[in-house]
Amino acid sequence: MDLYINADLRALTSVWLGLSKMNDEILEKKIKLVGDQTLAFSINEWMVRSAFAA
Repeated sequence: MDLYINADLRALTSVWLGLSKMNDEILEKKIKLVGDQTLAFSINEWMVRSAFAA
């Protein structure tokens, strides 16, 4: 079970800070998830956000 994230640094940082949503960045093709579909579909549940996230 592996999931690779290919992302524009600005997009991933924006998600991490809570300034944008992961799904929006994926739809805009700024973040691409490759690999295990279970991990990809659940990324919003397990990806840690910054303590300063909005």
